[in-house]
Amino acid sequence: MTQNSHKPGSIIAVRHSTYTHYGIVSDRYDETGAPMVIDNSAAKGLVQERTWNEAVGNKPVSRASFQSMLPPEIIVLRARQHIGKLKYCLFSSNCEAFARRVAGLEPKSHQIAACGITAPTAAYFTYKATDGNWFWTLVAATAAVAATTYAVGK
Repeated sequence: MTQNSHKPGSIIAVRHSTYTHYGIVSDRYDETGAPMVIDNSAAKGLVQERTWNEAVGNKPVSRASFQSMLPPEIIVLRARQHIGKLKYCLFSSNCEAFARRVAGLEPKSHQIAACGITAPTAAYFTYKATDGNWFWTLVAATAAVAATTYAVGK
């Protein structure tokens, strides 16, 4: 979907190679006419309103799998209230948790929750299968995180 097909208040999902990034389409536009995006990114460390190009780039964008019953203008208002205030934390306040919070949903991340199951399981079985080889255990856990976030984020 193109940037102009997303209305203010839309919750968008930006597909990266191993995870999905979430943001809120703003009611403000940059100098090119593209909508701004309010998101909580690890790159910035806290909630910011960024240009479409900075937040999305050329990555595939779709509507998030979760949506809100709140009016779009309320979603944008709620998102804007966190700008510069809510800090990024991978486990408790990441982009998905932020998008869900401002949408009036439980602020959680399905990607992180799924990793909490698959990574330890992969690590355990690899550790046992390799007679305690920590290198392969770490490789298996890392691969499990990448595969899980990719699958859950789709």
